[in-house]
Amino acid sequence: MKRVAFKSIRTRLTFWFLVLGLAPLFVGIVATYYQQAGLREKKSFDKLAAIRDLKAQQLKNWIDEKESWMKSVSEDKEFRVLEQFFQKKEFDTSDAQVLANMRRILRRHLLNFDEFFELFIINQYSREVIVSTNSDREGTDENEDPSLTEYLALKGMHIKDIHVCRHHNGPAMSFAIPIRCIQHKGKHVIGILVGRIDLEKSLYVVLQNRVGLGETGETLIVNKYGKALNELRWYENAPLKLRIHTEVTVNAIQGKTGIVKTTDYRGKEILAAYTYIPQTSWGFICKQDLSELNAPIRKLVRNLSILFFIAMVVIFLIVFWISKIIAKPIVDMSIATQKIRGGDYSVRNVVGSADEIGFLAASVNEMTASIESYTNIQKGVADISETMIGRSSTEEFASELLKQLMEITGSNMSAFYILNEEKFQFEHFTSVGANQELLTPFDAKNPEGEFGYAVSNKKI
Repeated sequence: MKRVAFKSIRTRLTFWFLVLGLAPLFVGIVATYYQQAGLREKKSFDKLAAIRDLKAQQLKNWIDEKESWMKSVSEDKEFRVLEQFFQKKEFDTSDAQVLANMRRILRRHLLNFDEFFELFIINQYSREVIVSTNSDREGTDENEDPSLTEYLALKGMHIKDIHVCRHHNGPAMSFAIPIRCIQHKGKHVIGILVGRIDLEKSLYVVLQNRVGLGETGETLIVNKYGKALNELRWYENAPLKLRIHTEVTVNAIQGKTGIVKTTDYRGKEILAAYTYIPQTSWGFICKQDLSELNAPIRKLVRNLSILFFIAMVVIFLIVFWISKIIAKPIVDMSIATQKIRGGDYSVRNVVGSADEIGFLAASVNEMTASIESYTNIQKGVADISETMIGRSSTEEFASELLKQLMEITGSNMSAFYILNEEKFQFEHFTSVGANQELLTPFDAKNPEGEFGYAVSNKKI
């Protein structure tokens, strides 16, 4: 993989400082997201499971309560002592008072438990509705109501699942229990007590309580065929009309308990907790849309994104400022080096610190000074050499040489001596800016002072 090439140290520093600053922040934000998302999901699972268990227990209690009440009514002695009465093939006018009394007792019980809208007793011997809180029902035989045959075969408590009731405008549910004779200690079943439930006043009230399920959640029950038995939030007139064949309903009516992410009857993604109600063979489901459950996660993502963006801007400004401070001496040295490379040896770095950068700047200054000195010397030598070439006379040569030397050295005075080989003395030949009377000859064999030192060592 090709490495990233940086054209300036400031860009390099900014990049790596940003990486070092943002990488831990990014890792922390991602870790926070997954941690919070996991906690939120667990919380959603636990909440829905808790609501499922609470509602399922409420349903079981509701069923137990109805069974208990029906049992208490069936054990009313005023019914159980009428074995001989139930065995009559025909009733005369004298029996009307007994029937009226039975009807009065049923209505009294019904007043004490208004979740039932009808109570009636089926005669085990005549196979007819002998008495009912609804007088129109009295005398109904099995040919008019096929469910009577089902009731007549009862040995114990029976719950007729939610069904469309022709005597009640809407779905209903029935509880039936045998009435046993008191004379023979319950050996004979003399009648069947049947109570019809008004679901709108009882069961549906429990199911339509959606506290804790937000704006999209609901609870529902399905029978063994997968048909919805209660009103739904997103489907009108659902009871006994909508068949829900999904993973969660299949699991529920098969007697399983669990929680799963799936789709509902609308095709929406949901989190559903399900269980089984054994008394009625119902599948019970408590569900809520994932979009609503994930709303806090989306809010968390938005907040973390805003936090990351703000932190990124702050870190970038700080990194930009720090990289500028760190890179400035190096950038200045780079600019100075480019000028030196171009031939300007008068450039010097500003030494602003005592660290490695300051030491490097001072070293570059010393090196530049050496180069400048060497260059000046070389230029001077070249200029002198050029002056020495092509002069027609000694006077011209001496005069031009002195001028050139004075310019190179910045001197205010110069003198040119020539060796007199006969006297073996250096004698003044020409000078610039000097008093000629003071420029006396000096011995070539034993020169004295700076002249002697320069002549004997042949050095400046």
